[in-house]
Parts: sequence; structure tokens; C-alpha cells
Amino acid sequence: MAQYGITAESLRLGVTCPDCRSRSLGRKNRKWHCSGCDGVFIDAHEVALQEYAVLFGEELPTHFAYRLLGVEDKYLLYRLLEKSAMQGDKRGKRWIVPRRELLIEYFGAIYK
Repeated sequence: MAQYGITAESLRLGVTCPDCRSRSLGRKNRKWHCSGCDGVFIDAHEVALQEYAVLFGEELPTHFAYRLLGVEDKYLLYRLLEKSAMQGDKRGKRWIVPRRELLIEYFGAIYK
């Protein structure tokens, strides 16, 4: 990423809709809702976390996780990350995103 001059701030952040690939997912009633195709998803945030892990490494700082997932509530962020990532042992809470099989499945569906 550094050799191409790409930073985390230059990326379009948010949770992508698995069906229509738009970035218009919002969180309501413990589910992700797409305003583009009216799809409803439970774990759409998992792909965003795995994309981050591929681009920037497995450690995800909490302050960036808010922006990455587009959430403002710290309790919601904690619940999402608790299911999807392991908490690191450092002060300032960094999350480790270990799994990448969903990302392989996601991109496999796009490029069929």
C-alpha cells in the first residue's frame, strides 16, 4: 500500500452490500439494511473487516473501526468486533482479524 501512496484515509469506507455491491448499508434492528436493493444481512460487516486485514494487516485500531464500519455506538462496535475479531492484549484496544475465507468466497462470487 505504501509503495502506491494509498492510505486508509483515501479509501471509501463503509459496509458493502453483498448483493448489489453498493456502500449504502445501514444498521437497524441488529441487521444491515441496503437502501439500494432492500437486502437485509446479518454479517455483512465481516467482509469489510477482512478487506481491511488484507490491505493493512490484521491489527485494527478501535478508533479506525468506527470509521471502517460506519457506526458511532461503542457498544454496537464492541458487539460486532467481539464476534468477528479477537481482542489484542495491548492498551488502546486493537482488534485482530484472523479469518479470510469469507473474503475468498465474496470475491469468488463477484468474478464468476
